[in-house]
Amino acid sequence: VYRLLGKKPLSVTKLPTANQPLLNGDIGYHIRTGGHSVDPYDWDQFIQFANRHLKL
Repeated sequence: VYRLLGKKPLSVTKLPTANQPLLNGDIGYHIRTGGHSVDPYDWDQFIQFANRHLKL
């Protein structure tokens, strides 16, 4: 689907382990240890990805 939209898919064959974000390219991915919630670690990953793509 991403290629159809002109975007690069994730360039890995195995997803990274917890707390090892993958934020390069057009798609970002992260998973962390802990419960299901949004905490400061998650916001840090979102902001890093947004800064890279939105030039903030």
